[in-house]
Amino acid sequence: MPRKRFFRVDSPQGRIEKRVFVGGDYRFLPVLREIADAVSSSGFTAIRPWDYFMPRGQTRDYSLKLLHNCRYAIFEITTEGGHLQELEHTKDFDCLAFGVYQARDNSEEPPGYVTSMVTTYGIPLYGYTSFKQLGRLINDNLNSSRSWRPSKTLDLLRRQWLPPKQKRLLLKSARRIEKMRTT
Repeated sequence: MPRKRFFRVDSPQGRIEKRVFVGGDYRFLPVLREIADAVSSSGFTAIRPWDYFMPRGQTRDYSLKLLHNCRYAIFEITTEGGHLQELEHTKDFDCLAFGVYQARDNSEEPPGYVTSMVTTYGIPLYGYTSFKQLGRLINDNLNSSRSWRPSKTLDLLRRQWLPPKQKRLLLKSARRIEKMRTT
């Protein structure tokens, strides 16, 4: 069996404005691969940290270096792990990030340890019930600026998990802005 060839952290693939860091718990690599495939299908370059050479004991530093060289980041946050440290640095690196988590239905809240991130880091969180829905969420978020419409933003806001009071206020403001734009 041939040895796996790893990429070098100091020269990630693609252009920085099209790079999307894919983070999450590596125990669930099939899910992360699904996310990476959806990123690629959306016309972006998925940066898969597990495909890069990282010396033992330096994984955190090397992962942060990769994240620093990406414009976007997606984190699978269903379980906690080291990726939460990376998520914390997205604002420092001017990296647009969002989190996704597995849910039984669309109204399910994210895992309890995650909810404080919504207010602390301001990162949008989306529950998904199937890989098809996950792919749509990824495509809509990554390509939202390409075809920006107020209705598209409203749709993403509706699908995003936020504390109920905060979500109500945000949606009310967004509808008011959309109404002003159309009158």
